[in-house]
Amino acid sequence: MKHKLLISLVAAMSLTGAVTTFTNVSQPQIVKASKSSDIFWQGFKTKTAKKYFKKWRKVVLLDDCMFEQEAAVDFPKLPLGDTYDYLSLPSPRPDTLLKTGSQIQLIYADGTWYARGKLLPPTKYYDWIFPNYYNGSNNNYSLSGDGEFNGYKFATPNSYSGVSTIFRTPRKVIVTKNVRADKLRMVIPLYKIHSVGHKTIKKGTILKVGAPTNHWNHEIWGKGVNPTHKYVWVVDRLTGWYKLID
Repeated sequence: MKHKLLISLVAAMSLTGAVTTFTNVSQPQIVKASKSSDIFWQGFKTKTAKKYFKKWRKVVLLDDCMFEQEAAVDFPKLPLGDTYDYLSLPSPRPDTLLKTGSQIQLIYADGTWYARGKLLPPTKYYDWIFPNYYNGSNNNYSLSGDGEFNGYKFATPNSYSGVSTIFRTPRKVIVTKNVRADKLRMVIPLYKIHSVGHKTIKKGTILKVGAPTNHWNHEIWGKGVNPTHKYVWVVDRLTGWYKLID
C-alpha cells in the first residue's frame, strides 16, 4: 500500500512541481499519471492532437472561447453559370462565447476545428467553427510568456485538467457505483496526514464533490461524510464513479 501511494505521489509532484514528501500515510492512491504527462493532463498528446480528433471527441473548455459559423462543408455545390446568390441563405447564428467548463464535442478536418453540442444549436446551412484566432487574439490555444505554444484550451472530461475544471467549484453528483471513501486526519506538517477510517459510499448516494488536489482526487460532502476542522472525507478515484446532476 505504501509503495503504491509513493508512486502516486511522485507522479502528482512531477506535474505540479510540489516538493512535499508524504510518509506514514495509509490513504489510497492520490493521482495515477499516464505514461504521457500530456495524456494525463489533457487526455491527448499535444503534438498529435489533430490526429486524435479525427473523429468527434468530448471536451471541456479550460478557458472562455469564441465559436462562429461558416457555410457547411457539405452544402450542395452550385452548377456553373447558376445565378443563385448566397445572400438568399438564412443568416448564420451570431458568434457565441462559451464559458470555462462548457462541454462540447470537437473534430479536426481539412485544417479546421469543428464543434457541436447542446450549447451550439445546429443550423441547416452552417457549421460551427472553433477558430484558432478571434479578433486578432489566440482563441483555441495559449502561448507561454516567451511566445511558445503552451497547449490547447480544451481537455477531455476524464483528464486531470478536465476534471479540475469541471469541479473548480464543488458540484452535486449521484454515485453510479459503490466507491471507497477515506476519512483523513488533517495535520501540519502535511506529510503527517493519515487515514483514520473508511467506508463504502453506495450507488445512488447524492454527494457534493470538490476538485482534485495534490493530496487527494476528490473531497466529498454528504450525509455521514461531512468535514470538520480536523477531518475530511476523500475519494481516491478521479472518474468513473459519479454522474453530474447539477
